[in-house]
Amino acid sequence: MGEENGCSVTSGSDVPNDVISNILQDDNVEYACRKYMRKSYKDWMDIYPVKEVATYCFYGEIALTYLNTETMDEAKSLVESFGLEVYYEYGQRLAVIIKKDMDYFSVANQLYESGLFLVAVPGKQIITKELNTQPIDKSNLPWHYNYYGNKTYWYDVADRLMVIKTSATTKTDMESVIRKYIEESEILWDNDSTCTVVTNPANVDAAFTSLLQEESVSRVSRMYFNISTYEFDLSQGLRDPECFGLNGQVTFAFKEGISDSEKSQIINDYNLNVLIQRTYGTYYAEVPKADDPLSVSKSIYETGLVDFSEPCTMAEVRGARFWESYRTTAVKAIANEAQETSVQYFDLLGHKVAAPSGLTIEVKRYSDGTVRTEKKLFR
Repeated sequence: MGEENGCSVTSGSDVPNDVISNILQDDNVEYACRKYMRKSYKDWMDIYPVKEVATYCFYGEIALTYLNTETMDEAKSLVESFGLEVYYEYGQRLAVIIKKDMDYFSVANQLYESGLFLVAVPGKQIITKELNTQPIDKSNLPWHYNYYGNKTYWYDVADRLMVIKTSATTKTDMESVIRKYIEESEILWDNDSTCTVVTNPANVDAAFTSLLQEESVSRVSRMYFNISTYEFDLSQGLRDPECFGLNGQVTFAFKEGISDSEKSQIINDYNLNVLIQRTYGTYYAEVPKADDPLSVSKSIYETGLVDFSEPCTMAEVRGARFWESYRTTAVKAIANEAQETSVQYFDLLGHKVAAPSGLTIEVKRYSDGTVRTEKKLFR
């Protein structure tokens, strides 16, 4: 449905379900739906000011990507069984039009949960509105000097740690060590050596100190996201910040004319283990396990002997969780009484957590296939 064929209707209160049902019965109406705002976006709005509010309007299409070529015929049969009209198909991608009395969320979720599709997303239009906001208060945020010598601010993600194991330690042994200090936790492996530990924020400080003493732990770091980048992302509309930890290294480059003795002095003063020295003058060095790379990088820059000095980061990759978050946070209004079948908890970044703590998103599933989300404060 093109924008020129659609319109928005504003009501002073929540629109009942039967109003939309009555509108859909009109032969002149091709499609009608509510406007939605992604729950994770709304949660960030409650913490940080946004310059542009983004809401969604769904228009009766679903974009699909086949899981693989071997099951394409089975997937096509499933689409046909729903009575969906295929109007675009190219390679492993296709788009379908649903009947106007269908629930776009329910149909998309059922197709995805069949295991035959890599992606099943309702088609949407984004409606934005500019707001007048105050800048974010950065006075208590961690920061470092960026490549240009300006301050880059980070936000400390309170409910998680990044842990890097030693090469001699197995994943199973590392998980046992972690659970000595954090029993209620979810351990998510980013690669063969690095994991993210999600837990109650009240456990983080003590666990950080204890894990730092373990010989099987190569590094332990708090998790952050870049608030300076996030401010820009908010000005562009809806984005999710990337979460990252520190791998215990710093990168810097000495200014032209700095003597070898001055360079050695810096390296010795901070007990740096130089890992790489590029021909163009950039150093990559490991800081002592007990030292904070963020503080070390700032201190090196403030000597005035380097052009730049920054801590090295490792991003937390959670691609698959985006779809889980999307499908559980884009929800419809519920009019009937259905039985609750499960409860899940997500943090404000949309990541699933084992136990709720602090400001948490509670996701409840019901026997009629609907989902309700609510932001709650757990203590």
